[in-house]
Amino acid sequence: MVYAALVTSKLAGGEYYKEGRYAGREDRIYQFNDGRYIRRKEAQHHFIAGDLVHDLGPGPNFRRIYVLLSRDFRYFGKESSCEYKAKFDRVRHAIEQAWAWAPRPS
Repeated sequence: MVYAALVTSKLAGGEYYKEGRYAGREDRIYQFNDGRYIRRKEAQHHFIAGDLVHDLGPGPNFRRIYVLLSRDFRYFGKESSCEYKAKFDRVRHAIEQAWAWAPRPS
């Protein structure tokens, strides 16, 4: 588990990648340009050529193009704060167990 979120809305039809109000977000990896989706040059994630098809689905239907938005989420990755540990003992335990079993780079 990397994060948990209370979903506040679900965007469909590429709305997240087309609407200007989401343009400055770091996690907006793709943009809609000249009738197709492309990876933004300044995107900081998903560098492999096949990532776009994996993330959005194959065109022209892009069946995976849904984006979930949240105003209440917790990130549990390696660079997360430890704030949640005091409040959510069951979550802390689950995450510690997951990290204990995670493969280590050699």
